[in-house]
Amino acid sequence: MNENSPEDRAVGGQLPADHPLLNRRRLFKFTFAAGGALILGPGVLAACGSNDAGTGSGSASTPSEAAATSSDAGSPSVGSSAAATSGGGGGGSEGGGGGELTVGVVADISNFDPYYNGTPNFILLQNMNTFLLDYDDELTAHEAGLTAWKLNDDNTQITLTLRENVAMQSGSTWSAQDLVQGFERAADPDQGQQLNGPMSIVKSFKATDDNTVVLTFNSPVAELLVTDLLENFPVTTKATNNSDFFAAKGDGAGSFELKDRDPGNTVTLSRFADYWDAGAVSLDTLSFRIFDNADSMVTALQSGALDVIYRFPAKNAAQLKDQFTIIEGYPGALVDCVRMNINVAPFDNIKLRQAIGRALDRQRVVDEVYFGYGQPLFLPWGPNSPANDSSYAEKNSHDLDAAKKLWAEAGSPASGEAVADSSNAAALSILQILQQDLKSVGFDLQIKTLDSATFTERLLAGDFGLLMGGLGNTSKSPSRIATNSIFRIVDNPVLKDKTPQEYIDAIKASESATTPEAVQKAYAELNRVITEQAFGIPVCTNISLIATAKSVTGVTRDVDDRIVLKGAKKG
Repeated sequence: MNENSPEDRAVGGQLPADHPLLNRRRLFKFTFAAGGALILGPGVLAACGSNDAGTGSGSASTPSEAAATSSDAGSPSVGSSAAATSGGGGGGSEGGGGGELTVGVVADISNFDPYYNGTPNFILLQNMNTFLLDYDDELTAHEAGLTAWKLNDDNTQITLTLRENVAMQSGSTWSAQDLVQGFERAADPDQGQQLNGPMSIVKSFKATDDNTVVLTFNSPVAELLVTDLLENFPVTTKATNNSDFFAAKGDGAGSFELKDRDPGNTVTLSRFADYWDAGAVSLDTLSFRIFDNADSMVTALQSGALDVIYRFPAKNAAQLKDQFTIIEGYPGALVDCVRMNINVAPFDNIKLRQAIGRALDRQRVVDEVYFGYGQPLFLPWGPNSPANDSSYAEKNSHDLDAAKKLWAEAGSPASGEAVADSSNAAALSILQILQQDLKSVGFDLQIKTLDSATFTERLLAGDFGLLMGGLGNTSKSPSRIATNSIFRIVDNPVLKDKTPQEYIDAIKASESATTPEAVQKAYAELNRVITEQAFGIPVCTNISLIATAKSVTGVTRDVDDRIVLKGAKKG
């Protein structure tokens, strides 16, 4: 299986120092006025700051304001387009009247907890909740729960201004004290779920009035790391914000609220009339139908029983693309990765690991395993990441002669074992492609299949030599790669006490870089170290797919590939 759990989530050219994506991280000195931002068209979410000091009111002038102009802001998400069109909070009776949308999914939800970012809950997170910020596809931050956010001059503190009169689905009104309690929960290892790790940069937090909260950091911190935290942080109320409550109930500030759930069969949401941007919501009802397998879900779409299907295999896209609209997931939200354990021979040999990286035919994987969807990756970042460097497409290219030379330098080891999840056909196919090329080099990669439970247990325990596993959190701040088990810099279950010190240092440098020059230097060093150490070799983007009836518009996803239905309409 592709790893996508609470622990492990649950190629563009190298950028010049004056590139907007680096300038936006300069000192993060900006505010976002309550008037919102420009409407930049339909699209999807992603992450980054904007232009120099000042107050935005729907436009921007230099590369470090929060609101970017239409020429550099990219495609906003449905969530961010809402922020762009509305001023204050407070819901109303506008919107609605658009009927019901029926969405097919494989696998039931785990709970209603907005702190849990596991894939089963992706159908709910952006539809039942408002987050503090929204990202567009260029990683530019847009207002959502917050209407302003301003870092101080040395990047050690940020002031957050809450949108006023935001109604919760339980009937209360969101306040600064609620947000403080939200940060308290995130900082608690037992309650914080996937927000606990990103909270490690935060030293303290306090409310200074009813609509303002100040976060103080442990040390100067990179801007993108801050906006990553805020983009994933939900609007909650302290009365219900705990894992026990969310086990069976919802209480968000999003466009839809829970109406009914039949576990294993359906989840039904209804339009939240008091949503702060209710006028942007057309649909009255969202009905999620849960299927046991993707084939039956695809058949239901073709029969007209469904309007939308979410996260279906690429093999089905060819049969659907003429009759339905195909929406691709955010590139880099999930990345396929060959993981090697440097504590297990022969993968403890760095030259062998590098040889495997050069033997890997990434384009063949995209073409044969993912039917042309996605793209090869030579670094573990999504194509919109500021850490990408196109020169690595050549440095890490498929080259069997180079692989054979490295294998010989490794001492020509004869064989090694890979383990595979027997239920994950894609991962097994990738390993078989790699096996074929390594055989021509002289190395016998022996593949052992395991049942899903055993595979997952061994993956998380680091009990393997080589395997295929997904990487999450690589499309945002590069240091977020350390949320994946094999890339952790503390308590790494795979590398253990052999986690390379130069890798640990590179992660820490990327976290603390606050100027364009320091950012570029830190990312370049991180790329070098990850490539040379080669314990985690990126393969390609693992693109999730959405198919909709031609009569349905406005369906999109965010940069984490969570489906967004706020702006969906049926023709």
